[in-house]
Amino acid sequence: MISRSQLIAVLVALEVVIAGEMVLAIRGDQPAEWSVWQSGAVAASGPNLAEGGAHQIFAAGAHPAVTVNIGYADLTIRTGDASQIDVSVSKSSDFGIFRGNGPISATKDGDTVRVEAAGASHWSAGDNRMVTLVVPPNTRVTVDKAGDIKAQGLRADASFQSVGNGSITIEDYDSHNLTVAASDGRITLQRVSANHLDATSSDGRIEGTGLLLRDGNIESDDGRVSLGFAAGTNALVSAETSDGKIRVSGIPGASNGTAKSNDDDDDDSSSRSVRIGAGEGRLDVRSSDGNIYLNQEN
Repeated sequence: MISRSQLIAVLVALEVVIAGEMVLAIRGDQPAEWSVWQSGAVAASGPNLAEGGAHQIFAAGAHPAVTVNIGYADLTIRTGDASQIDVSVSKSSDFGIFRGNGPISATKDGDTVRVEAAGASHWSAGDNRMVTLVVPPNTRVTVDKAGDIKAQGLRADASFQSVGNGSITIEDYDSHNLTVAASDGRITLQRVSANHLDATSSDGRIEGTGLLLRDGNIESDDGRVSLGFAAGTNALVSAETSDGKIRVSGIPGASNGTAKSNDDDDDDSSSRSVRIGAGEGRLDVRSSDGNIYLNQEN
């Protein structure tokens, strides 16, 4: 994934370097060797994964866990064989300043597999490599840093954090606790069942379908929030937007329509509480700048 801010910084730096080379050429001096293409990478502590090469395969312990810190590289997690954890890196199609070049390694510490990227070049504008993990469904997953993230089929507590404009998509998830945080990207939740959900995006929309929830917090600083609840959800939903409206549909006992909490035409804020099921849990839904849609699915 390529960060817009990094790309702009690299282009500005290249202009400075090119201008310097032109000055040297006019003066007749011998230019120094360019360092733009040098990786500056630090050797990884464990065996490195070759792009498009052999996988690293680890035996899964009784309580498998994975931690991931791969910078701007993208991440896909799928579930598979319950006896092993498979880690691989796809080959990047980017070149030069657009190519992530820090080595990515996978090591095992007890029952935990650690996937990490070493220091990348200061001239890299992002990382479009894809790291793919195939894990047992009961693997506890902690992603501290990655670009675009996709995870499917997990049955253990998990935490995901994307950087830059990386999006996060979680499908077919069922466990007690799920934490999802995006810096500048969309969050998509499909068929997610959790006793407690924390989902936050600093600058992107949040969309959920087939949600079976009890407690948690869902918040977007700059984007709409659209949530579809599956049968069995048991929560009192407290929704509030600072600049938008709240739309409720299909929830038994709740009037359908758009909510606005005040009569001040200059104030676009609105809030509403909706009981789903017995309303035993508490789910807070917030948007600083966007509409909120709450829907009970059939």
